[in-house]
Amino acid sequence: MKSAGNKNSSSLIILLTLFVLFTNIHLSARDSWDDVTRIVAIGDIHGDYTQMFSLLKSTGLIDKSGNWIGGTTHLVQTGDIPDRGPDTAKIITFFMRLEKQARRKGGYVHMLIGNHEAMNMIGDLRYVIPEEYAALKTRKSAQLRDRYYAGSIQWMKANLPPESMPVFDEAHRAQWDLKYPLGYVEHRRAWSANGEFGSWVAKHNAVIRINNILFMHGGLGPAFAETSLKQLNSSVLQALQDVGSITTTSKTVLEHEEGPLWYRGLAQHEQQSERAHLDSLLQAHQVQHLVLGHTVTEGSIKPRFKGAVILIDTGMSAHYGSHAAALLIEDNNFFAVQRGQKIPLPFSGDALIAYYEAVAALEPDSARLDRYIATLKQAGVPVVEEEVNKVVEKAGIQ
Repeated sequence: MKSAGNKNSSSLIILLTLFVLFTNIHLSARDSWDDVTRIVAIGDIHGDYTQMFSLLKSTGLIDKSGNWIGGTTHLVQTGDIPDRGPDTAKIITFFMRLEKQARRKGGYVHMLIGNHEAMNMIGDLRYVIPEEYAALKTRKSAQLRDRYYAGSIQWMKANLPPESMPVFDEAHRAQWDLKYPLGYVEHRRAWSANGEFGSWVAKHNAVIRINNILFMHGGLGPAFAETSLKQLNSSVLQALQDVGSITTTSKTVLEHEEGPLWYRGLAQHEQQSERAHLDSLLQAHQVQHLVLGHTVTEGSIKPRFKGAVILIDTGMSAHYGSHAAALLIEDNNFFAVQRGQKIPLPFSGDALIAYYEAVAALEPDSARLDRYIATLKQAGVPVVEEEVNKVVEKAGIQ
């Protein structure tokens, strides 16, 4: 017979276990924060560890060793860590550690889900570069690839008609090895729903609210205008968990052109045509600003709709010219941090031109931004947003 003490101990263990489980579920499901005094938001990284590290250091979030010194700051990264650059695995490992450090110091690291995270999990590898596979090679890579090759032959023999069957000779194997380099098998395992990278991605949200600001990767089109944060995040996470047996329904939110991972209308469409939709989004979520990545700017933090939309994919990675910049929000005051300089961020008028000129002066290559500034000046000062938009679209810049 168990003693009363043992029974009580067992009950306490059960209660503690349940508490931990439900606490973790609550934390993983949380999508809104209020009364945050300092926010740093950065856009698409695309495999460039050097630019990312330098930017976080310049915003006072990490020290020279990469340790969190940001105190209670909330860092938001709006997705698209992988593809186009070589350092994806290194960046993910870095943020896995930084998340834990920030929480211990009272801060927060919000790693949002972008379309490239979803693409890697689904198996859309169009933008994965060879160096990303090579970074995951181990001593067992050749053996793993041999087993994968043998399995693929077995599958083809069981499923392909004789007339479609390739000749499995040395030439076929050499061609196959080019398509599936060493590290490929490890890459697919890491990005699976239960893999190291995939399971980590699926712990995060696609859309969050901090104070009066909504953060996400792409945007939200009319098809998702009335969808709550909880519904958006739940549908994205469920779809990622279903990778391997994706249904038409779950696939929609990951690849829908108006979904939070892909929509570009708020970044690219004529502002007059998008204004009513934007107003409905702001009203539905009771916010004043949307902060978006996904659509590359001319190399700077870029406000649209008089600051109701702020674009922060500045082309950080070397693939886009190494234009690293962060959005800094302190006590509801907005700044851009570019090349270590903190610059107030105006939302319209002649001050906006002055802001872009200040940024251009800091950039080694500001050709695209210089052309954009020229269109702003052509539209006249103070800037009339709709006229600027028309000039920009006609010039083919946006």
